[in-house]
Amino acid sequence: MSSEMVWDKTHQLGGKLFKISALVALAGIFFGQYAIFFMVGPALLTAACTFIYSYLEYKKEKPTV
Repeated sequence: MSSEMVWDKTHQLGGKLFKISALVALAGIFFGQYAIFFMVGPALLTAACTFIYSYLEYKKEKPTV
């Protein structure tokens, strides 16, 4: 996907979501044995969300033939 606009929008969303993921991961400190879920879960969810968002934005921008 070679669109600068899609690239910028995806990175804006990804930046916000990964900051939230970092806060959730930090909260994992208080849950000892479940801390790994607080780290891996939000990171995977954020990665999936940014991937899907990027694809949808690309499809929206791409003219249909």
